[in-house]
Amino acid sequence: MPPHQIIITESLFKLAGSSDICWVCGDNEKLFSVKIKNGGGNIIDGKLCEDCIEIQKNMGVFFVEENLIIK
Repeated sequence: MPPHQIIITESLFKLAGSSDICWVCGDNEKLFSVKIKNGGGNIIDGKLCEDCIEIQKNMGVFFVEENLIIK
């Protein structure tokens, strides 16, 4: 993740008291465990909500895997 996103994500984790939130917006509904292929070909693990996944896809992000997290 870019440095600004790491800072935002760490702040969201502290506010939520958990890492079981979307790494972009902080939502905790309809979370997915995802694997994203970055520009360098590396696979990055993350957690995103349904809305953020759609936004990322529209921006051209390639998702290798998306699995709904059932609570």
